[in-house]
Amino acid sequence: MTDNTGTGNAPTELDLLKARADQMGLKYHPNIGLDTLKERIKEHTAAATGDSPPAAADSSLESAADQHSSGIGKNLSGDTPVTEAPSAAASVAQTPVDTELQKLKETPVTNPPEAARQASAAIPIKNLSKSQLRAKKHREATRLVRVRVTNMNQNKRDWPGEMFGVSNSVVCSIKKYVSFGQVTHVPVAVLNMIKERQCTAFKTQKDEKGNKTKTHYLVPEFGIDILDALTEQELSDLAAQQAASGSVG
Repeated sequence: MTDNTGTGNAPTELDLLKARADQMGLKYHPNIGLDTLKERIKEHTAAATGDSPPAAADSSLESAADQHSSGIGKNLSGDTPVTEAPSAAASVAQTPVDTELQKLKETPVTNPPEAARQASAAIPIKNLSKSQLRAKKHREATRLVRVRVTNMNQNKRDWPGEMFGVSNSVVCSIKKYVSFGQVTHVPVAVLNMIKERQCTAFKTQKDEKGNKTKTHYLVPEFGIDILDALTEQELSDLAAQQAASGSVG
């Protein structure tokens, strides 16, 4: 799903404000502007805490204007030198929303898709809209996991790998070919399906009279090793190897 309000997959200031508004239970139009949403959040925060930031802002502006006028008058009369009046923006106290946004802006983002996923995961599910909930589920279902899959099915012992597919209302359709015994990355939805796959195994038993009987039972079809994600250095080395071998176009 493409978000037209940001660049790439990194959460924009408008996305963060919308997430904050959802947490506060504040209703807003989907096409609301950045300044309008920021002002509504400030008003909602002021109403909840019993403060009145707009009045404080007006008072600060009037105070700054008075100080500036007073300074000019004293300078003309020769009493005292003119001192620069503090800016109105500096006089207005920062709201919790501004503080939170500032911290997020100052935090370096090394993995934009992961940062977007974490920002979405921080929002309580009950505060998400239907489209946001669907997008959240889709991101989780298509998240790649580094694994090694081992074939345990004797009927497929000569297979080098297998094509797996998942189709539902969340991911629509995902297909992934998995090579057995090799390290690869598999979407979560496909991995969950592989975990649930079973096959039939047989064993021979003797009864009280010594007669042999063959019974069947179900066992997991695949052995799965969940591996740690690649580090930034390992990703760089892998990219260099692929570029050198020409395996990536």
